[in-house]
Amino acid sequence: MSRKKESDKIVIKNNDVDNTNNIKKFFTSILFIGIILVLIAIIITLVIVPKVNNSFGEIALQILGGGLSTVGTGFIVGYAIDVKKNASEYTKEIGNQLQKIIVDKSFVRTLNDDEKLSICEKLIIPNDSKRHTDIDEYMKSKSRKFLDFSDINFRTNFAVTVEVSYDKNLEKYKSQYSFSHRIYKINNEYKPLDIKLEKYSTLNPTIIKSNNNKELKRVTAEECKRNKHTDTIEREIFSYDIPQEYCRFPFLIIERNVIEYGHKHWISLNWSSLTPIRDLTYEIICHDGIIKDYYIFDNSDLYETPKISDDRKRMVIKTTQWVDPYTGICVIVANPSKDDNF
Repeated sequence: MSRKKESDKIVIKNNDVDNTNNIKKFFTSILFIGIILVLIAIIITLVIVPKVNNSFGEIALQILGGGLSTVGTGFIVGYAIDVKKNASEYTKEIGNQLQKIIVDKSFVRTLNDDEKLSICEKLIIPNDSKRHTDIDEYMKSKSRKFLDFSDINFRTNFAVTVEVSYDKNLEKYKSQYSFSHRIYKINNEYKPLDIKLEKYSTLNPTIIKSNNNKELKRVTAEECKRNKHTDTIEREIFSYDIPQEYCRFPFLIIERNVIEYGHKHWISLNWSSLTPIRDLTYEIICHDGIIKDYYIFDNSDLYETPKISDDRKRMVIKTTQWVDPYTGICVIVANPSKDDNF
């Protein structure tokens, strides 16, 4: 049994069609022969036997008629049993084929978003009439996020290096972020590249490289769309539409540098992911100040034990697992001569 796609329709090709047709023809012939034999037996019994005057001939014809009737009836019953058996197997086979078609991607793609969401909810939400309606709403929201995966730039090999120094001219701490990661196509295209910055941050040109590390473009802030985003901190999101011509590459390498400023005696290094990320390495190098404290806003079991140097001037946070959007890391760097009430 094999299947192929022709003219956007699912076609089922059965390699045993000829054998099946031959079997059907055979059993159809058996039914026809059985009916003929029964009819001949009836004719012998009801028409011919009464006209025979010879008792020996009458007995012989009755035996012949009975035998033909028995054999014919056997053929008919055998055909009926075979039809029932084949009907059950046929129904089962059709059910299996329909099931394969329904879960096939080419069929699912023909559904609109509401139909896809309905299928997703039926798969995720259990049949429990006593469950609280708020739990249903939570599960439905997860279903919607699951469908939104087709609009997300998945990122891997995500490396963040933060160098912290003290700017004597401005009399405040400064952090220089260096980001490098890969993005991948979804449905044969790259989704817009989003960069989230805190207020007063400086965005240097973003470098886009091919999978063989060849530079393709430097994107400036002026080429990006800007959107305000406010949660606990006022932020700005820069969005850049990746050219269609870059879709010939299996993945792209994105590099960018960002400068942020803190306060006179301390700085809070805040980072959060906008998309799912795998293989995250977050490294902090303090040229001035020391690492006072850190927080990982995620499941700590996903991460290796953070490595902090004895002088608390260097730290590495690392995971090889997938982390969800809005996973966050916060590190406090401060003047070592000041107390914790900075």
